[in-house]
Amino acid sequence: MNLEVQWFIYNSVGKGLLKQKECDDLLNETGQNVDISTFAQAAFDKKSAPLDEVNAEILLEKLEGILNTSIEQAGLEVPPPEEFLAEQRNYEAVFSEIPQMADEQLINFLRNLFMNIRSNCTSDIHFSANALPFIRNALRIEKLGNYVLTEEDAFRINTLFLNKEHRELLTEKNELVYALSFSNEERYRVALMKHKDGLAGTYHLLPNHIQTLEELGFKQKNSKTISTLLNHHNGLILLAGPIGSGKTTTLAALVEIMNKKRKDHIIMIEDPIEIVQTSESCNITQREIITHTKSYANAIKGALREDPDIIVIGELNDLETIEIAITASETGHLVIGTLPTGDTINTLNRIVDVFPPSQQPQIRAMISGSLRGIVCQKLLPTKDKHVAVACEILVNNLAVSNTVSEGKHHLLKPILQTGSKLGMCTMDESVFELYEKDLISGQTALNNIKDLNSYKSKITSEDSIS
Repeated sequence: MNLEVQWFIYNSVGKGLLKQKECDDLLNETGQNVDISTFAQAAFDKKSAPLDEVNAEILLEKLEGILNTSIEQAGLEVPPPEEFLAEQRNYEAVFSEIPQMADEQLINFLRNLFMNIRSNCTSDIHFSANALPFIRNALRIEKLGNYVLTEEDAFRINTLFLNKEHRELLTEKNELVYALSFSNEERYRVALMKHKDGLAGTYHLLPNHIQTLEELGFKQKNSKTISTLLNHHNGLILLAGPIGSGKTTTLAALVEIMNKKRKDHIIMIEDPIEIVQTSESCNITQREIITHTKSYANAIKGALREDPDIIVIGELNDLETIEIAITASETGHLVIGTLPTGDTINTLNRIVDVFPPSQQPQIRAMISGSLRGIVCQKLLPTKDKHVAVACEILVNNLAVSNTVSEGKHHLLKPILQTGSKLGMCTMDESVFELYEKDLISGQTALNNIKDLNSYKSKITSEDSIS
């Protein structure tokens, strides 16, 4: 059988788009020597027959992504593994051979490993000196084999893909964050750091296409509210969530919405550039910290001289950046920024508290007028070992504006609870709805709901046991 077709079947079954029996039937119809394009078309024809036009297009996009990935995997001249992470495949033997591998062999092994992990819906892989290789699957850390990487192994793996500039930065600062790219469909955010035993690296898998809000798991009513926020031509939109909550993919989805329905200049400032955006109706400019600009603050100042309509900031991480972003939102620009906070109240507290007390009344007044909305999100493990998104949405209105200007952020909770007509919702409501739909366990719900007095009686004791 064609190696490309083998990979296509492996990836399609792994993602749940095709069943193994369906693939076997297709092979009987098309022949064992069929090429990947013919096989992929046959698979699409079979699966799209009962679908409407919209869902058929979504299926086509997913199968095209799998086709491109499968061709790349076959190019490494390595067949799909007979079993992988779901069957707890033991990688000890392969990892133990790293000291004897030539660089090209190690590169091929790592790329093949990365692509297999991508097919298995895993988000991160960890290589650290004097430790087992680990992966993060559905928010849980799992070991990958039983071979302990030596200091030399970890150094080789984590520096193999570095260019001269990155090597110098790592030597100088003992840590480095960069985007590793083999193609626009195969990108990784890499974070390296030196620790007591040597070098450690975390490789975060970036999506190979820009997903819609619905594909990311947002409910239709939430997607509609978020899309409405993007109709504004000035003001401040904040996207918040803990580290690892999926803000990057959501931010890319927001930019893509504007890219299709607006005709503006969008300047994105990121550290590093993670998801590559292609200009459609909008002109999109992406800049990377260190590579293209010194800092977020410098980049925003520069952006204001580049005729922008929309400025997207990867992280509002210091006083100067936040101050310039708020000012830009008041001077006719739509500013979208992210923060590593868990809910709307903490997000506003984080923005205001970064300023000296003497400046806080002025900042509160500026935010109360320029704020358009806040979207907070978190990822929760589901019963079927995937993840689901829960969110909290605040839409600015007169009540919100007055509460923010007076610094009474604790009063926002009842506004969120009663603002459903404007599209608002609380994180607790969102988490409980996932529980009601039987997507998450009772224990997961209880662990992530703050107002337990309102919800605990609605979750049975049997469900809450994990």
